[in-house]
Amino acid sequence: MIPIELYLIDRPNIFNYKCIIAHSKRKRRHLLFCNSKILNGFIVFEGLDGAGTSTQLKLLEKKLKLHEISARTTYEPTNGAIGKLIRNILSGKEPMEKSSLARLFSADRNEHLYGRNGIQELCESGELVICDRYLFSSLAYQGADIGMEKVYTLNAGFPLPEILFFFDVDPRSGEKRYRKRKRLEIYENRNSQEKVRTHYYKLLKELETSNVQLHIINSEKNIEEISRELWSILSAHPIVKM
Repeated sequence: MIPIELYLIDRPNIFNYKCIIAHSKRKRRHLLFCNSKILNGFIVFEGLDGAGTSTQLKLLEKKLKLHEISARTTYEPTNGAIGKLIRNILSGKEPMEKSSLARLFSADRNEHLYGRNGIQELCESGELVICDRYLFSSLAYQGADIGMEKVYTLNAGFPLPEILFFFDVDPRSGEKRYRKRKRLEIYENRNSQEKVRTHYYKLLKELETSNVQLHIINSEKNIEEISRELWSILSAHPIVKM
């Protein structure tokens, strides 16, 4: 008979049946998001470089304004002091240890969430907030560098979005898009993007244990098609007050 042990993830003093994990010498599974709080009114866009998350956020912002729907759009890294440092590192201008970069992302996210006029404050006041990249990017990108569980430890206390849109693109297609840019960032290469995509797929599987509403968008389609699909999903959701 295989011995069973109980593992409680993130909050050891809270007994959550979703977080009971069967463990043996043959198999061990970690459920990253089973105890995470959902922040209502918070939407996140995720995807590889070249997936078009920034483009779709801009198009969505225009549609929301056209329909007179109040919403805040934002992004990570932020334009704050820590976010600007991260952008310098990503551009290759400022060399940094991968573990240090993961910590900077966590610090930037903490300010983004809990600082003045932060995401949590806005959502709790009834505002709709849509963010281009969030902790899933850290888990996928820095997770590929130093291990997903180490990155999760740095982000374990942060809430999850109510809705997550994952814009899925083949790394080869994404490469064709970001190669058109004047300057490439340190992760903008085929090898890195393939690793990141693998980590994203692991995260999507882990999200089955959470209450996040996940939508996977085929980002191989043209920009207008993707925009229409995105709007058809959001406009029918209670989160968007038409």
